[in-house]
Amino acid sequence: MLAMMPLIELCDCAFGYGGTTIVECADFMLRRGDFMAVLGPNGGGKTTLLRGLLGVLKPLRGQVQCADALTFGYVPQREDIDPVWPVSAMEVTLMGAYRRVRWRMGLPLPHVERERASACLTRVGADAFRRKLFAELSGGQKQRVLMARALMTQPDVLVLDEPASGFDLAAQRDLLELLCRMHDVEGLTILVVSHHFAGLQPLVNRVSWVHSGRVETGLPDAMLSPAKIQEVFSQ
Repeated sequence: MLAMMPLIELCDCAFGYGGTTIVECADFMLRRGDFMAVLGPNGGGKTTLLRGLLGVLKPLRGQVQCADALTFGYVPQREDIDPVWPVSAMEVTLMGAYRRVRWRMGLPLPHVERERASACLTRVGADAFRRKLFAELSGGQKQRVLMARALMTQPDVLVLDEPASGFDLAAQRDLLELLCRMHDVEGLTILVVSHHFAGLQPLVNRVSWVHSGRVETGLPDAMLSPAKIQEVFSQ
């Protein structure tokens, strides 16, 4: 029963800005153990829905219910750290502990946190370049480090916002294989927000389309069928 426990549930929610609705009729549930994809064309409302799920944006209507003390590990689409600031991949990963650990600028983090950061870098296949400057890494390497930083928060849900943006097909495949392993082997709950849907069908267990200001959720076979994809992108 634990695996089916809802972590986030939206009940007939509407989200928007300044009183203007961007996404409405949002009935949505993310359960512990899900590997879920939130898909849709650019400008369709995915980011607005994500902000609502994370609690950054309050609903204009409806109710958002979250499990107690829910922790998100967030991986942004990209993050450019000023190259003048010479931080290594390890140091970026350690940033994920700052909220959890009582820490003051200039003081080292506890050794146990450095061990945890090393383990997170290993989990995402980034241990080989842990000492390299973040600014000198490739796009795919940076994304792995940002995933390691998110894992440092010890999240209930790993959230990735357009994680494969700008990647070639080989890099996209590597990323999906990594996420699949973390879900299947480690049991991590994963939410991927993207406008790319190639290769997702055999990996995810639920799909939400955000299009025309509405949210529609179902099983991958139905939601990723050619007919459904044509319906979404023809509107």
